[in-house]
Amino acid sequence: MFFTQQIEETKPSARLTGQYFFMMDRRGWITCGLVGSFLVVASAFAQVNVLTYHNDNGRTGQNLNETILTPTNVNQTTFGKLGSYTVDGQIYTQPLYVSNLLLPGQGTHNVVFVATQHNTVYAFDADSNAGPTRGLIWQTNLGPSAITPNNDFGNRYQPYPDIRPEVGITGTPVIDLASGTLFVDAFTHEGTNYFHRLHALNLTSGTEQPNGPVVVTASIPGVGAGSIGGRQIFNARQQLQRSALTLAGGILYVAYCGYGDTDPYHGWVIGFNPANLQQLTNYVFNTTPNSATGAYGTNAGEGGIWMAGGGLAVDANTNLYFEVGNGIFNATNNSGGTEYGDGFIRLSTTNRLAVADYFVPYNQLALQAADKDLGSGGLLILPDQPGVFPHLMVGSGKEGKMYLMNRDLMTTGNNHYNATGTVDYVLQTITGQITGSFDTPAYFNGRIYYVGTGDKLKAFALNNGLLVASPVSVGPRTFGFPGSTPSVTANGTNNGIIWTLQMGSPAVLAAYDPVDLTTEIYNSTQAAGNRDQLPSGVKFAVPTIANGKVYIGGQYALSIFGILADTNLFTSPDIAPQGTAILGVKDTISSGTETSLVHAGVIGAINDGDSSTRVDTFNGTGTSTASFVGVVWNQPLTNPIVRLELSLAIFFDGGWLGVNDAGPGAGGSLSATLHLVEPTVQVTTNGGSTWTTAEHTSDYLQALNGQQLPAVVSGPPTHVTANFQLSEPQEGINGVRIIGTEGGTASGGFLGVFELAVKTSTPQPVKLMNVAIASGQVQFEFDSQTAVTHLVQFKTSATADWQTLASIKGDGTRKQVTDNLADAERIYRVTSQ
Repeated sequence: MFFTQQIEETKPSARLTGQYFFMMDRRGWITCGLVGSFLVVASAFAQVNVLTYHNDNGRTGQNLNETILTPTNVNQTTFGKLGSYTVDGQIYTQPLYVSNLLLPGQGTHNVVFVATQHNTVYAFDADSNAGPTRGLIWQTNLGPSAITPNNDFGNRYQPYPDIRPEVGITGTPVIDLASGTLFVDAFTHEGTNYFHRLHALNLTSGTEQPNGPVVVTASIPGVGAGSIGGRQIFNARQQLQRSALTLAGGILYVAYCGYGDTDPYHGWVIGFNPANLQQLTNYVFNTTPNSATGAYGTNAGEGGIWMAGGGLAVDANTNLYFEVGNGIFNATNNSGGTEYGDGFIRLSTTNRLAVADYFVPYNQLALQAADKDLGSGGLLILPDQPGVFPHLMVGSGKEGKMYLMNRDLMTTGNNHYNATGTVDYVLQTITGQITGSFDTPAYFNGRIYYVGTGDKLKAFALNNGLLVASPVSVGPRTFGFPGSTPSVTANGTNNGIIWTLQMGSPAVLAAYDPVDLTTEIYNSTQAAGNRDQLPSGVKFAVPTIANGKVYIGGQYALSIFGILADTNLFTSPDIAPQGTAILGVKDTISSGTETSLVHAGVIGAINDGDSSTRVDTFNGTGTSTASFVGVVWNQPLTNPIVRLELSLAIFFDGGWLGVNDAGPGAGGSLSATLHLVEPTVQVTTNGGSTWTTAEHTSDYLQALNGQQLPAVVSGPPTHVTANFQLSEPQEGINGVRIIGTEGGTASGGFLGVFELAVKTSTPQPVKLMNVAIASGQVQFEFDSQTAVTHLVQFKTSATADWQTLASIKGDGTRKQVTDNLADAERIYRVTSQ
């Protein structure tokens, strides 16, 4: 495929891979083309945006504009893992996606956004990791995360047992495309204080928009658990922001729950003006403001809004719907009570937040007592249905009952709660067909899809506004905790696919025929050689599918799947092949006996691409020894090494490269001046018989400085990643290592390693730009690549042989090419070697 542009234009409207060339003809026009494949940004197909959790405010999980992925091409032969992006923490949030985003100086890109528990938000090129930044558009850290396990918060079960090894960004952000803003809540630990801050980030740069960030605060009348002077005051230390953020009716809503049921906590919904992040008057709702411990015991209050990470659902009138987990309930019919534990709530948003309707199961007290609370799962607003009640929603909880409700009148005769009977006055209650819900169901073509914990993917059909009481189709795969939140792709009602993500190590992506779930058309374990293997999964992860690609958050990586013909768009040649990991100690850095020593873990896990595993070594031989970690290969690498990424496992008493026998102690913070030293990078060309020091720069001291050590002996290690950039590419080597004195206080210190990723430099596609023609002279520019030789070639016709005009050694700068002997017609190309 070719496109033509006039010579004064300098940027073709395409994202390119392969060999890019242009042709000058006698008319003074430039004809541009591509040898290989390319993706034109201005597509004839509908471009999809995923701006909020589960695709829309109904939380249906549907992308009905998927024209690329079909049941025919989603199989192990033609579909699979294209690549991944490394991130600095676990991704609990669902990836968000913006198509055709205009980036200053870079043209339009499809962009995928993810946020980590390390409080970092990333924007990545959604289609290619080519170029000098390897697909990273921007990243922004929003402050120090809270290291876990930790007795400061969530300590009901001593210590906080849930999200490890840190808590930062848990709830999925939301994007306002009109203002070009991503909104996100970040939980930070600063000194002895904890904060929730609401950030508004510019989509194109990651910088804070004006008026941001703001510290989340709230105060309403209330005398219940945790109140002070007749006021319920928002306490960031007690409140987890798990539910996805929501934009509706020009208001930004953020909902909160608790950490490990540690009292006192409450469910909060807080509304903000997205233009300036100011909290809106009368837009604060608390689920249990007046349940005092004197009346209800030590577990008074509660009523968190978890919903397995699901977002508040919104109807056409901007009413908000959500499930409440745990908590006291006393708002029996017409009682005037204010506590809404274990209920489905509809909030009116007209001028203020107020309960407009609700439903609480008849056995709420039993659910509360047995920890079978309702709000473990998210709810789904259905598209309008035929029948008497067109406006429906469905939800479930830990008990595994499915509740189908009429949104216009959630219970018959406003019987919100039937305290004396065994009947719930909703449209329909289905018992025993699913297990506990820690998921948000999906909707497609008149069916609802659930995956409960320890259960299978199940489809429930709707018939004239009611659910068929048993599943019409059941998938073959059994999912452990927490089940899975399905996603849906289709082209209208055609070519439907149901996507699920199974937790575990590794996680497993699977795809199903939506009509016959027994047909699993693909899963990521099918291809030989672990081609499509995912990293370890995280709770409540949801796949995002847009424009032919599937984006999956996990432990320290965002993985991208798609049609394998597009593999060249997501290359991973910058990752050196897996070699033999080495980990050990030696007498000194420059000389002495070397000893391979592993205390815990599997040494091969150092460079297996999975940062969920770790290894560590105790040396026990005194202060003169030095630790090292590295990789050796049985033959020289084809491409030169340019960068190392070292992910350390830092324990309460050691694990870093630093000053021997010097550490801050359990719960303390590392100091660059007191505890750390800059490591040395060494390379070998003879398999490790001799090592040569390679000059480098790194962010090692900066990355580890201020990092808080785990506060308890048995706690999991803190995860920290440092980058080592080599001053000169190292060519022809078959081994590399990082070495330095050990840091710690136990056994003379020790080194702990999650992962050592070795990055190489390989030829990348070259884009020609700034073409100028005058008096037979042709001039153009291209961005060269470090440690790559670029061959500038031409030919005088389409059938002629290529001739070399120049050979240019790349150094990462822009190069200008001038041809003073241009013929009437010439075709040019630049290749990389």
